[in-house]
Amino acid sequence: IAVAIIRDGIYWEEDFESIRLVFLVSPSQFSNEGLSDITRVIVALTEQKEQKEKLIACKDFDDFKSIFLQEI
Repeated sequence: IAVAIIRDGIYWEEDFESIRLVFLVSPSQFSNEGLSDITRVIVALTEQKEQKEKLIACKDFDDFKSIFLQEI
């Protein structure tokens, strides 16, 4: 999984004019154990305004990982 935090946001389309978090999930063609769990966490975090803002404000990967893992 790759994560981009875009502090000033990026235009995606009319309904999403300031995207600030981008998750790139690259499933395997052989095994995807845990993929649905990770997807569930990503959705849960991005639907909670306070959690989403915490992720955007992270200064490093350790902070990001700590917030992310609290949802699991």
